[in-house]
Amino acid sequence: MLQYNTCSLINSETYDGGEGNDEFTQLLLGADGNMMVAGYSTRKGNADFLSAYYASNGTLLWSETYNGLLNKDDKAQHISKGKGEDYIISGSTRDPANEDLETVLSIRYVMHDLVKPQDEAVTAPFVENRGHLLSTNGTPASNIRYYSRSTYPNLFLSDETAHFVFYHIDSSYITDDTIVRLDIDFAGALPDRPAPAVGLERQSRFHNYYSNHISGGRERTPLYNKVLFPSVYEYTDVIFGQGDEGNLCALYISRVAIQMTWYWNLPALLPFLSCQMET
Repeated sequence: MLQYNTCSLINSETYDGGEGNDEFTQLLLGADGNMMVAGYSTRKGNADFLSAYYASNGTLLWSETYNGLLNKDDKAQHISKGKGEDYIISGSTRDPANEDLETVLSIRYVMHDLVKPQDEAVTAPFVENRGHLLSTNGTPASNIRYYSRSTYPNLFLSDETAHFVFYHIDSSYITDDTIVRLDIDFAGALPDRPAPAVGLERQSRFHNYYSNHISGGRERTPLYNKVLFPSVYEYTDVIFGQGDEGNLCALYISRVAIQMTWYWNLPALLPFLSCQMET
């Protein structure tokens, strides 16, 4: 990327994804001089959506790639300005219902001030549900966005609710096998939150899932260290993650930089959250 004034080159920046061809196809200049660019970056042999945000002096502030559901070529071709500091990146991807057809894919990026937990230990990631997760009746669990089954209790996160699954299963016919689901909602949450639940700190590794209900499976399924519920309350985020003592739920009050953290001590959570239990 080259930046000129009226008579000379004043800055140049390169982007290298490190695995193949990378190309910027669209640039949108903001009123503050910052630049949002979009295009594609080659990852694992296929083109992925590439979005990058540069400061007015050319410094890269952040960049993100996105792999479509079919793990085929996905190329961003257009940028539009959304509400506030939101950006909408649009382009082409393969149609999950018919991979021989191209369809339009749009991604919205929201600028959000964020304070993250200081406790950074991660033993098991959150998996993004890309249609491979099934509910107990055999239908896709489309309401679940992220989940972690490598910890106890298992945790499944929708846009509005945290679902904790407790179970006791053994090989004895004398004792009953049991499974209990505890649903926790955020009482009095803001109705117009800026974004749904979103994964934070995407890992470089990924999972592949091959299921009978999905032709070709879901490859390169993203893994994240944390999941953010932005602006659940005014100036307050909720982050699910992990720490040295296990899984945690943290509330961050951004205006006064207060952190309140609970590990999986559910009785401590219940006075603040409404819950519903199913067996």
